[in-house]
Amino acid sequence: MLWLTGQGMFLVTPKSSGTTKERVLNAAEVPSGKISAIASGDASGTLHAGIYRGPGKAATITVAIGSRTLNTQVITLAGSPGWAAFYADDTQAGAISMPALTITVQAADGTILASQQAKDY
Repeated sequence: MLWLTGQGMFLVTPKSSGTTKERVLNAAEVPSGKISAIASGDASGTLHAGIYRGPGKAATITVAIGSRTLNTQVITLAGSPGWAAFYADDTQAGAISMPALTITVQAADGTILASQQAKDY
């Protein structure tokens, strides 16, 4: 389950013990022009989610994993919050071993607004 508030993105994921884990990305803590992302998964797949905050409106956000590229769902709050959240479910990636990963944020005209490598993830 994922939802947004004025403060940021909230993500609740089930744990193997039957309990849940809540993770929060606070939009105010993401530096301008940067991406903050999290991954949560198990052997059946991985959920990639995060926030982009910065100049320009994010129209497309992709997660490149090795030779594959996932198109994410981009969501924003009404009005002009100055940030966008994104998520993608990857049924091919396990949480134990993940190849090189790059997140790229693009404006509607294709301009790259931000890009981040896995080492920063």
